Amino acid sequence: MKLNKFFLLGMAGLAFAACSNEDDVAFNAGDGVNKTMVVSIAGISSGTTRATAPTDPWVKDEAGQGVNNINKIFLAFTDASGVVKYVYNTEDHEGSLANLKGNGMKFTNVEDVTAVYAVANAPASFNLAVGSNINSVNTQFSEQSINTVGAKNGGVVYVGGDTDIQPLASEPAEGFNDDNTHDFDTEIADGSYYYSAAITLRPILSRIQINSVKVAISGESNTFPATSTATISAGQYKYTWSGFEPSLFGVYLNNFYSVFTDLTGVASAPLGEDTYQNNIVNGQWLLDGTDYADHAAYISYAEDAYGDLLTYGEGVAEGAITYSELMPEGKCIGFNVFVPFNIVTGTTESDMNPTIHFQFDSKFSGYTKTPVYAIATGGHNVGEEVTDPEELAYVNGAEENIDLTLPLMNDYMFANIRNLYTNEAASDALQMEPGKIYNMNVVINPVNMQYDLTVQETNNVVVTIDVVDFSEQTIYPGLDE
Repeated sequence: MKLNKFFLLGMAGLAFAACSNEDDVAFNAGDGVNKTMVVSIAGISSGTTRATAPTDPWVKDEAGQGVNNINKIFLAFTDASGVVKYVYNTEDHEGSLANLKGNGMKFTNVEDVTAVYAVANAPASFNLAVGSNINSVNTQFSEQSINTVGAKNGGVVYVGGDTDIQPLASEPAEGFNDDNTHDFDTEIADGSYYYSAAITLRPILSRIQINSVKVAISGESNTFPATSTATISAGQYKYTWSGFEPSLFGVYLNNFYSVFTDLTGVASAPLGEDTYQNNIVNGQWLLDGTDYADHAAYISYAEDAYGDLLTYGEGVAEGAITYSELMPEGKCIGFNVFVPFNIVTGTTESDMNPTIHFQFDSKFSGYTKTPVYAIATGGHNVGEEVTDPEELAYVNGAEENIDLTLPLMNDYMFANIRNLYTNEAASDALQMEPGKIYNMNVVINPVNMQYDLTVQETNNVVVTIDVVDFSEQTIYPGLDE
C-alpha cells in the first residue's frame, strides 16, 4: 500500500556567515548610519511548538506533542531592496538559540537594515549568502518519509519575518543588555539607536486528519422539492435505501502545493487534476505526469487490481440512518500539506484549500432504493411504495435533481470534498492556515456519489472539521451531494 509522505522546505544558493566570536555578535557595518537591533522571536515557547509528524501515517497527531523542538534558527538581515546585509546562525554560537527563544538578542552596529527574516529547523541544504537578494530565494521541493526519525524530531521548518522594524528609544543605545540575554563589551558607534525586530515563527506545514469515515448503508433521503405540477406538492416523496456498501479503494489529495512559497510569500500554482481518467491508474496518482501516490494518496493496489482500503464494520443505527464505520479506532488518514502564507503576517490567501477524493468501486451488489410517500395524499398512506406510472415518472425526474441516482459506470464512483466548513450547517467557509491540525469526520451516503473528480451541477458533502493548533480545529468537509 502506498501512503502519503510530507514535504519539507529546501532552499538553494547560499552560505552561512559567523560573528567574530561566540560572545560578541556585533556586525562591522562599515560606513553609514548604524543601529542596535533587538531581535525577538515569538511562536516557539515551551508548550506551543508543533513541529512533529507521527511515525505511523495512520496514527493521529495531537497538539502538545514535540514541545520546544526547534533546534536551530537562521537570521537574514536585509536592506529596503531585499539585499542580504548580514546573516546569523545559532548553530555557530553557543547559547544563542536559548537567548533568541527567551528574551531576544541584541545586534550592534547594524547598518542599512530594514527587515529581518528567520528560518528555523532549516535543512542542511539551506544557505543564504551576504549580498544575495531575499526576493530571489526560491524554495526547492524535497520530500521526507513520514515514517523517518527525522520527520518526528524537529523535521518541520518554521519561517517568519519583520519588514517594519521600529525604533525603541530616541536615546543612543548602551553597550550592555539590561536583560542579560547576552553580554556585549563592544563600544557602540555614535548615532546607533535601538530598533526592534519582532518575528513570529510559524510552521510551513499543516495537517489534515480524517479520523472517521462512515458510510450510510441504509436510510432515508430528504423529501423531494415542489414542482409546477399542481398534483405534486413539496415533501410528498422520499427515497429509502439499503445495502449501500461500495468498496473504498483509495483517498486522494488534490489541488495541493508541492512547493512551499519563497520568503516573500509568493505562491506557486497548486498541483491538481479534474478527472481520474489516465490519472488514477495502476496504483498511481499522476499530476502533471508525475506520480504523487507516495505523497498525496492512500491506495490499496496489488496484483494489478485495486482492493479494499478500509473494510465495513457492524452497522449502528442513528435515528433513521444506519452507519458503518470504516476507520479502525485510533487510526486516521493523514495528509501533511503546505498552506502558502505571508510569513510576516501569517495570513493566507483565499482558495488555498486542497480537495480530497474518495474512490469507490462502481460494481457492488445488494443496493436497493425505493420511492415512498412522505406525506399522506389522496388514496396514499405515508410510507407507501410508489407504483403509479405518472407518479413514478415524476420520481424518476425528481431524483436526478437531488442526485439520488447512483451513476452507472464502468469503473469508479467518487465522493469529493471540495469545500471546508467550521459548522455542520455548511454556512461558514474555512480557509486553512499554517501550523494547524484539521480533524475531519466524513459521512458518505448515496447522495454523494459522482462520476468523476469534478462534476457540474452537483452539491457538496458536508463534514465538520475541528481545528487545533500544531495547533488542532474540527472542520466540516463539504463532500459533493
